Amino acid sequence: MSMRRNAKDERVLFHYNGHGVPRPTQNGEIWVFNKNFTQYIPLSLYDLQLCMEFPSIYVWDCSSAETIVNWFMRFAKDHEDDWHKKLLAHQEAVASTSISGARINSHMTADQQAESLKFQRRPKFRECIHLAACREDERLPTNADLPADLFTSCLTTPIHTSILWYLIKSGRKNQFPPNLLEEIPGQLNDRRTILGELNWIFTAITDTIAWNALPRDDFQRLFRQDLLLASLFRSFLLAERVMGANGCNVVSSPCLPSTADHPLWDSWDYTLDLTLNHIHNLLTSKLNFQVVGRDLLSKSSVCSLNTLIDLSGIIGDGQEVQHNWFFIEQLKAFEVWLEYGVNKQSSPEQLPIVLQVLLSQAHRQRALELLARFLDLGQWAVGYSLSVGIFPYVLKLLQSTSRELRSWLAFIWAKILAVDPSVQSELFKENGDEPARLESTARSKPVQLRYHFFVTILNDPDTLPRQKIVVAFVLATLFHNNYRIAQENLTKKGYVNLCTELLSENQAKDCRLLKLWILIGLGRLWADYDPARWQAVRLVAYAKVLKELDDNAPEVRAAAVYALGCLVKNRSETNEHASTIDQEICDDLCNKCTKDGSVLVREELLIALQWYIIDFEQRFAKLLWDLTETLGIELVADVHEDQFEHNVIDVAATLGNSDSNGRSPLQTSGGRKSSMYRGRQRTSDSVMGIEEVVTMTDPMDRNPLSSSISQVLPVVSTYSGPCESDITFRERANKQLAYLESKNFKEPLERTWVALLRLALDPVEKVARMAQKLVRRVEVVAVELQSSASALNEKIESVSSLANIAKADSSHTPGETFCGANEVDHASKVEKIDDCDRGGVRFMIGSPVTAGMSLMSPEGNAQGHSGPSPADPDFTQPSNGGFNYSSSTAKPFTGGQQRPTNQRKLSMPSHFPATPRGSESRSSQLTDLLKQSFTPKRGTTARGEFSKGTPAAGSTEPMLSSEFVPWCSRIFVQPILDLIYCKEEVEDFTDRALTLVNPTDWAIFVEQGQRQQAHSEFELFRAVPCDSQLVAARIPSSPTAISLSMLRKCIYTTDGDQIYITRYERTHNNLARKFSCTGGNPFNLDKTSSIIVINEVSREMLLCGSSAGIVRIWDPSFNIHSHEIEGLPQLVTASNPLCDQSRLSVPNQGSHLTLYESVFLS
Repeated sequence: MSMRRNAKDERVLFHYNGHGVPRPTQNGEIWVFNKNFTQYIPLSLYDLQLCMEFPSIYVWDCSSAETIVNWFMRFAKDHEDDWHKKLLAHQEAVASTSISGARINSHMTADQQAESLKFQRRPKFRECIHLAACREDERLPTNADLPADLFTSCLTTPIHTSILWYLIKSGRKNQFPPNLLEEIPGQLNDRRTILGELNWIFTAITDTIAWNALPRDDFQRLFRQDLLLASLFRSFLLAERVMGANGCNVVSSPCLPSTADHPLWDSWDYTLDLTLNHIHNLLTSKLNFQVVGRDLLSKSSVCSLNTLIDLSGIIGDGQEVQHNWFFIEQLKAFEVWLEYGVNKQSSPEQLPIVLQVLLSQAHRQRALELLARFLDLGQWAVGYSLSVGIFPYVLKLLQSTSRELRSWLAFIWAKILAVDPSVQSELFKENGDEPARLESTARSKPVQLRYHFFVTILNDPDTLPRQKIVVAFVLATLFHNNYRIAQENLTKKGYVNLCTELLSENQAKDCRLLKLWILIGLGRLWADYDPARWQAVRLVAYAKVLKELDDNAPEVRAAAVYALGCLVKNRSETNEHASTIDQEICDDLCNKCTKDGSVLVREELLIALQWYIIDFEQRFAKLLWDLTETLGIELVADVHEDQFEHNVIDVAATLGNSDSNGRSPLQTSGGRKSSMYRGRQRTSDSVMGIEEVVTMTDPMDRNPLSSSISQVLPVVSTYSGPCESDITFRERANKQLAYLESKNFKEPLERTWVALLRLALDPVEKVARMAQKLVRRVEVVAVELQSSASALNEKIESVSSLANIAKADSSHTPGETFCGANEVDHASKVEKIDDCDRGGVRFMIGSPVTAGMSLMSPEGNAQGHSGPSPADPDFTQPSNGGFNYSSSTAKPFTGGQQRPTNQRKLSMPSHFPATPRGSESRSSQLTDLLKQSFTPKRGTTARGEFSKGTPAAGSTEPMLSSEFVPWCSRIFVQPILDLIYCKEEVEDFTDRALTLVNPTDWAIFVEQGQRQQAHSEFELFRAVPCDSQLVAARIPSSPTAISLSMLRKCIYTTDGDQIYITRYERTHNNLARKFSCTGGNPFNLDKTSSIIVINEVSREMLLCGSSAGIVRIWDPSFNIHSHEIEGLPQLVTASNPLCDQSRLSVPNQGSHLTLYESVFLS
């Protein structure tokens, strides 16, 4: 009973050794010895359960042991039934006494109801673990050579019992002395000794047997959660084999499948045989040496007193170890499986053994390498490794200082974090399992956290740059979900400075994956973390990141934009310095990335710019207001910000989720809500655009960093033209672009707005739609600003009119009483009007207005009520100076409406009309309010290092989002080991080309056939005149460009709007495909003027150029092994690289060629 109380919720072991005791009764009783009566008395299992409680483990080593297990389960059910009855009675008692506080309902389980009522826990006796020696109708074995308690011996001393059983089974017991088991040298916990190595091998074999035979849940519960329980069940597997050979079938609860015939038991017998031979040789040498030595000494005159000489030390301590070949052979078997027998449906049998080899210093490096190769097979391999229990091993190995293990261990951790980033917290704990140190010790020696292992590798100049890729990925993953502990620790360790130094190294410049994850890590570090942001500012780290915008790899450029976007997003300080930095960064981003050929980069640019636009949206609205006044553009006033949806589809997310036909989720999911910008529905058979399939998701076939990743929205094959809203937006954007680009000098805000407008007219529709969300947001603010300014203007006129009337009435003495009454009535009307005015939309510029800056005169009330205005619904101003309330409310100006004559439009805050004398002070206050500089919308959350913070304005939800970083992370779920640990030297290592550029066998065969045919025809034409027609192909009328396929009998033509694919034969031809040149993009209606066929022998594509300098690449979707077309044409990418080039004639090329065409031809 005391043991149960001390154990609390831990398991208690009950061992029943019933040798020489009567069998269990049929009433559920066992026999126990009572020392007071010196006889055996029955004990009910029901009572035993009450004493032991739960959780508990029961070992039944007696005849008919299964009877005990069966009656135990029956009594466990009785206990649960009694508990349910008592619970119901308790519930009725609680309900009858109307005791409040405990609430239960039908959706709650019985355990939850008991906990709510503070009732006793449900007895879980059926969850107790039982190990029984035999079945209900079996008796224990009686063998004089075996222990009487054979089942108990298997559970407590499995190694000695295994050796004894093997000697009896093999008939070699007579070859060894009777005390052999006591003579085996070594200790069980020392793997360097014979006994320790045997225990090590036994653990590996039984773990492997359990891993391959047991269900995964049972394996985790019995072999991984509790070390003592795992040791007991390993021995139980041996007991099943030994007891089964002696006529007994063991029983367990939970029931386990039989493992007595598993092939690995043969390996255990072979190991025992080798070990016994080694022990036999040791014992024989020892015995012979002692006999010969004593005989020589007895005949010597020098040592007559030979009985005083101890000869045991002369032959050594008897613990010489001849290491077993078991682990070496199993490693070889695992390597063979990796080479030839990989099967995703089943795990390799040797996986638990390989984990045990990690404990050996001699084979640890080889085991880590094989484990790394196994994890590189994919996410399923990582799952198998985690379930078998790899995590504690690799966690312990982080204490290792061996340089040979660093790279493999880092790779394994990268694979684990790629599948389960939540284990990041384990890397910020102290190395080792030592108890807490005293405070004085902790001060003398700094705490070494586990993540230092990776920082050391990244900072090691002797480590190859490509081997630092996985380390950079691990450190970047530590910041997943803005993990604050990681941000704090790595900021203090100078991670920003370390990354910027790596970006500046010459060796790292060619390793683009390393730069990619360094940039992502920097972005994640200073995202929403002020100290890291200001450390980057002090070190001018953002300037070094800006240099990466010129990298050849689009993924690196996108990562640089992502990092800078995270820096701009973290606007913790609304001061001049922070605003200047953000303006500088955004200006450089717009200058370098607006015309980037990769859609991925342009998408990240928009995501980065959104924070700058959100912060200074009022400035952009003021700029847009100026443009509308100058250009006469009318904005739609009924556009509200809440209409904008946040269902942004980015390139990486669509690439990862597209189906086998390349369709994006937008096409396959019918339940998605359409965007307000769509303006038209798209048919299910529409042509969709996707990025060129040169991604990091399939490194066996594609180059992860060799080309840009682009993705466009679906386009309709039966395109009917743009909708009216798209046309209106395009016209507004083109007017603004024409005006702003004609200016010789543009302010930084104007340059950003120009970049945003260009992106809103991007040739890729998805990018254009994303940019439009930002433009629309500014338009909404501009409309609100215009409406609010008009309302404020009306208030100024109202206040001025009231001042004039009051001045005139004060000089009219005969109507003094009448005027006083009017003043009282006027005061009540003012309150009414102001209350109505407060119910409308309020637009605030700059900081909030305090009570002292209200529009009311000093004599007004504290609420700052103003007088009536012409905008009031019931206000008119008759000539007699009285007040009538009948006119309608003045509405904000909207496009297509005529402004009322009594409503004055306010074009700029500084253009307020002059007010009469008496209201100048109030008018100047309002004008000053509108003239003050616009402050960022997002406030501060804390005081920074450069200036005092401003009150927090709450978090702002992003309008645009991206899956760029998760998409990049998927490369570590796919095979990447050969790419990182290739045998090439670093100076020759760029990034291995894994693209689909190699010609297929079909293409090579067709090309060779065409060459042979051309050669024969050329020889034939020497003698035969060329006056016969071979093929007559009918193509669409009025083509502007024609191109022929090299391998396929196809002709590509275009009339500027549509692209036609025509198949031709000797006797007939047909139109195989027709699709829109622009992909249905309503913002680029340029005409295609040139077509060039590229990648003829690999993945045939069309390079289409327009007179406006736009380049598009289309994939006709040909099967790479035949002439057949597999699916709909797909837009791979589109860009406008020549948007700033003039259409100049090229010298010596004819007057018909333009600069654009010369680029395509060159």
